[in-house]
Parts: sequence; structure tokens; C-alpha cells
Amino acid sequence: DRAALPDRACHGGDTAHDAKSNLMDCANVKGVDFDPSPIRVERIGLTREQIGDLGLPWIENLETGSGKDLGDPGHPDHRKPY
Repeated sequence: DRAALPDRACHGGDTAHDAKSNLMDCANVKGVDFDPSPIRVERIGLTREQIGDLGLPWIENLETGSGKDLGDPGHPDHRKPY
């Protein structure tokens, strides 16, 4: 089984790891018969076009923790493969 997770988190955020950790926490719920160990959570990247084609929301003015615009092509992290 596989869960694909779009990951737009920057520096320090690992959405895929957090999602797997949350699934593993569910295995410890008393009375719940759930084994998440066979589930692979993978980070994927989506282009703006893919986001539109899939009907997902696009967040304008996405900012980094320091308040800089990550959508600005001049931002040093703009083209990194998050």
C-alpha cells in the first residue's frame, strides 16, 4: 500500500515523515485493529498546472518562516525540489 502526499513544507518540515508517524500512533489505540507498517508514505512534488488539473487549492503569497515569498522566482529556494 502507498500513500502519496504532496509536500510543500520548507526547511525543517517533513510532512511525509509526520504523516507516517501519525499513522503509527494509530496502531497503539486500544481496540483498533490497524497495522500501518505496510503503508509507504512518499513525498511528491506537483507543478502549478497539476495542482489546477487536480482541483487542489493554490495558496497565493506562500511565505517562508522568515516572511519571504517562496513563490518569487528570485527566492533562493524557489526552484528546490521540495
